[in-house]
Amino acid sequence: MKASTYQAMMLVAIVPLWVLSAAAEPSTYTLPVTRDTKTTTRVAFKSWGGEYPLPVIDVVSQKTGTTTIRAQKSVRTLDEPINCSIDNGIYHPWSKDKGSLLGFYTLLPLQEYATVSDGFLGEQLVKKGDLVSELVYIAEGNCGAIIKRGKKTLASTDFLCTELEDITRFKHTTGNDKDTFREQWIYVQCKEGDKAFILDTRLLKETGVREGTVVEYGKVGPAAP
Repeated sequence: MKASTYQAMMLVAIVPLWVLSAAAEPSTYTLPVTRDTKTTTRVAFKSWGGEYPLPVIDVVSQKTGTTTIRAQKSVRTLDEPINCSIDNGIYHPWSKDKGSLLGFYTLLPLQEYATVSDGFLGEQLVKKGDLVSELVYIAEGNCGAIIKRGKKTLASTDFLCTELEDITRFKHTTGNDKDTFREQWIYVQCKEGDKAFILDTRLLKETGVREGTVVEYGKVGPAAP
């Protein structure tokens, strides 16, 4: 496959994440997250980013039935653990197993840039004073963010991440490189009736749960025998 064709496929895959309409919710939002008694504003991204999102989580996929794991009622504070029974299967954004899945979330540091001159960010027109907020990395060197003008959100857009490195156009105002906080969560419907969140690394530690495999781009499979 030619590189240009592959890049075009990637862009087709990621653009829908950043389309805003009256009927669609934005793909990011901010929320207070408390870890080790410290509360910080984080960005919640309704997906897992990266060219090849990892991990692939195999929850006893070779057997029908359910597995009971330990989950959380909220990602904001981790003080409401619950037992949660979920359908066996492969949990990953590319998996065809839907089972108990409600969605995927990534929690990230809040990174913001002030626009210092009129121009474009990707295909989005921005003006001096606009704020590029809720920055997330998507894939293939592409980032996504929302554009704010005062208290109003203008649009969600995707663009080459390197565009923000132009100091004649943008100034980094919020966040820093030392903040490496990142968590990936799976949102599920428990058989007990609750809805809950499961941290990917925590789920991999459950009895019978193993790391699955990436078969090829867009396709995942069970753990190796």
